[in-house]
Amino acid sequence: MFEDYKLKPDNLSECRPLGEVRLDEPLAWEMISDQVMGGCSTGELNLLVERQGKACACLQGDVSLENNGGFLQMKSPLPADINAGDFQGLFIELLGGGHAVDIRLKTTDLQRPWQSFRVALEPAPEWQTWWLPFSAFQPHRTEAALDPEQLRSVAVVAIGEAMRVDVCVATWGLYR
Repeated sequence: MFEDYKLKPDNLSECRPLGEVRLDEPLAWEMISDQVMGGCSTGELNLLVERQGKACACLQGDVSLENNGGFLQMKSPLPADINAGDFQGLFIELLGGGHAVDIRLKTTDLQRPWQSFRVALEPAPEWQTWWLPFSAFQPHRTEAALDPEQLRSVAVVAIGEAMRVDVCVATWGLYR
């Protein structure tokens, strides 16, 4: 399943990078942990790191299931002038530490923090670009359908099991 998303689409006509990390300019990522709801996970988000020759933003920490917790995430807003409805999907270049993560999308249709559209991936310890068509994202705790025109943020989430988190993003964007 994971392998399908590593294949660049045959009909690709354009890639629009929206978040490329440069050592002189950090991305607009933010870290959110389960501590917002009383959980015990701890982590940090380093916005200007170099890993394997690439500038990147890295989420590192420990996911704890104590106190009904269990997640760490790094989240980036979609620039206001971008209409994701003009694109087929999302690409993201990841480096991971051997644990699964979710790529989650939020739209203006989702009002609750636990609602999202998601795809599970397992980033390898070397850089890989994942090509995720919007049709691959599954609704979570919502009856709404994913409307890319309403896309407002993208997140990388380590969730659901106690683990040491180490995941980095070099770039992400949209493709058609």
